[in-house]
Amino acid sequence: CSFVSASTILTIAALGITVVPVSGAWAQAHNSMQVSPVTPCSDAPRDRRHAMEIVKGCDAIALDREQPVPNRLKAMKKRLQVSRESNVWFFQKHDIQFIEAYAELDPDNIPVKLMIAQQRLNDIRNTEAIKIATEVLEQDADNGIARLIRGVTKLHNNNTYSDITDLQEAIRLLPDRPEPLMHLGRALEHREQFGAAARLYARALPLKKSEAIFYSAVYGRAESPGPALGRVLLKMDKPDVARSTMTAVLADMPNRGRWRNQMLRYRQEAFLRSGDIANAIADLNELMGNVQEHEKPDFLMRRAFFRMKLKQFDQAMADIA
Repeated sequence: CSFVSASTILTIAALGITVVPVSGAWAQAHNSMQVSPVTPCSDAPRDRRHAMEIVKGCDAIALDREQPVPNRLKAMKKRLQVSRESNVWFFQKHDIQFIEAYAELDPDNIPVKLMIAQQRLNDIRNTEAIKIATEVLEQDADNGIARLIRGVTKLHNNNTYSDITDLQEAIRLLPDRPEPLMHLGRALEHREQFGAAARLYARALPLKKSEAIFYSAVYGRAESPGPALGRVLLKMDKPDVARSTMTAVLADMPNRGRWRNQMLRYRQEAFLRSGDIANAIADLNELMGNVQEHEKPDFLMRRAFFRMKLKQFDQAMADIA
């Protein structure tokens, strides 16, 4: 999110939901559910495929209005636990129906209200997202997730990047989360406050991005800090710093992926500006091994341009051909 990307995401822990092992009080609670022992919702997942069946079984109970409310609420809690622990989310109407039903049964549940607010933002229903986040802040003024949701929604609501108070508060309340740093950095970058943006992106580099409960506009739109830092350093006309920074970040990144590709794009530009054409070509070569066929002609033309600078005319003509 490279968002959100894309990619784009809230942890159960960040929302304040305690995940209890299936033992002790929790075992007693879920074993007491008034459902058949063979119902998948009552099982402990053996693997991810089994977890998907459990989620579907829990949803069948949670969305069944003929079921007693206590049964539905217990199924909902189990569903959230299994979804998080096994990373099972369907990223579509299936999850949204579940969250909407949970909110209907437990309208004062702050974590669920925050998930609804995220979905409203994802659907570009910004006024509703702001309203729900504001309601949460009236209940809990120090809720960092609500500050983050409202801050991001305001930015996307008017595109002026002027109202950054909520994002500043979110950084204070969520010191270990990179997303508020990234969103505020992006706002400052749009305001051409490049130095301040670079400092925020640098702070976000060592922080781990949250896992998503389901696709979140707040977290999916949070860009990866490495490419963002490289881009803003180039805007500041600091190619040597950009090159060394991106080289260090790339050393810890997977060999493929959109954020690595974005980093390579910026680093080859930094190499070019520093006069290191050979390494710029090396980055282009790696990029061409990662991108789709329809993207390669643009890179070939750029590589031909670099080779002309090195007086490698035959190789340049081969790229153009």
